[in-house]
Amino acid sequence: HEKVDFAYQRKKYEYNIDDLRKENTEAMVQLEFAQTTLRQWAKLIQELQHKVDICETDRREAIDGRRELQEQNQQNSKKALQEEDRATKLLQEKASVADELKEVRAELDKARKIAKKLQDDLDFAMRRQTSSLSVMSRQQSTTDTSEWLKYNQHLSLDDKVRALADRLSDFERMVRCPVCKKAESRRDAALRVCGHTFCRECIERDVNSRRRKCPVCNEKFNQGDVLELYLS
Repeated sequence: HEKVDFAYQRKKYEYNIDDLRKENTEAMVQLEFAQTTLRQWAKLIQELQHKVDICETDRREAIDGRRELQEQNQQNSKKALQEEDRATKLLQEKASVADELKEVRAELDKARKIAKKLQDDLDFAMRRQTSSLSVMSRQQSTTDTSEWLKYNQHLSLDDKVRALADRLSDFERMVRCPVCKKAESRRDAALRVCGHTFCRECIERDVNSRRRKCPVCNEKFNQGDVLELYLS
């Protein structure tokens, strides 16, 4: 009856994990779209700011030109009026571009808020997935230990001690960092992008060296993709 209950629970967790992974995938797609939109808005703002700067420069040149013409000769009044008209139009154009720039900045602020919410949702989903995996792992370990004790109950005390020592060695290998493989290292960090786990020291070494690729699958990651992992 315990095996049936565990199988049911495990199947349930697997469904939950699949749902979480789908949520993660959707959130990452939306986040990538939001980030692309942010880059586009930023580029547009830069272009509009450049236009504003050009308009301001042209306007000042036009005003300076008008002043010089007035000082030189009143006969050039026609040209001065033309320059004044040009300066007025440039000022109007500058005001129009400034209004457009203000609207774009407002849209950019909205896009940033959306991107932040998507990032928060993705972080929350990843924490839920890590928590579910941890619970399932603990239940699996408890069931395996119970089965192991039943299977080895006929062994002598020495054989049981040796068998238990072998099992502890297996557990040590499971929680040891697969990169440095140090006896004292533990898998206490995970990568959001691929789910592989390592010790914090190995991950920080990759981050500081700017290599920033998973040592197992070479998937690229950012510093924000490093998650803390607790084995309890």
